[in-house]
Formats: sequence, structure tokens, C-alpha cells
Amino acid sequence: MYDENWEESLDYIFGFKSDGRKVEKPKKLNKILNVCDRLSEDTNYVRVDLYYIKGKIYRG
Repeated sequence: MYDENWEESLDYIFGFKSDGRKVEKPKKLNKILNVCDRLSEDTNYVRVDLYYIKGKIYRG
């Protein structure tokens, strides 16, 4: 879990501890964040699941 600045600063547990490996910052992170902004502009809170796979952005 990374914040919008791609810093691993979010405190989380998924039932196992991280092995410490860093995930490479997506090349289209700014576009991904813009999609999140557009999807959430009319609400106070929304969960947005986006996937960056082989250079393409998908939403869940």
C-alpha cells in the first residue's frame, strides 16, 4: 500500500508481514490518480480499485 506520493507510509496488515520488497512506481501514476479524482468528485468517500497491467489501467 502506497500513498499518492508513492511512499510506503500507510500502516496495514493483510494477515502476513511484508517481505520488504519495494513495488516499482507505475509509469502512469499521475493518470491513475486523475482517474480516481474523476470517479470520486461527487462524493465524500469512495473506494476505487485500479489495476495497472502491462501499461493499461483497469478499474475493479
